[in-house]
Amino acid sequence: MVADNPSDGRGQGRDALVHAQARSLHPHNPEQFMQIHAGFAMSYWCPQATPMIVTLSIHYSRASDLVRPDHLVTNPSVPVVAYRDLFGNWCSRLVAPPGRFILSADAL
Repeated sequence: MVADNPSDGRGQGRDALVHAQARSLHPHNPEQFMQIHAGFAMSYWCPQATPMIVTLSIHYSRASDLVRPDHLVTNPSVPVVAYRDLFGNWCSRLVAPPGRFILSADAL
């Protein structure tokens, strides 16, 4: 272990240790990296059946980074058709029923 050098006041000993530990990390071990939890829940009140096209998915270019994918969940459950638009974004087409309708997703 490298101790801080109190005479220089900059903590270079600690910095050297941190950098040495960072270099020793294995790049393919997901337990050694920070994981970010992303999600949402949106509630709507629809007076009648309401067609929706939503773009709420994490960008397809980041799909390989996901530990848990961001599947769109509806409550109440309705059929959802997913497609890619002209820009490569994932879109979901659905019809929200009358009353309270919740869209949610949860990813890691």
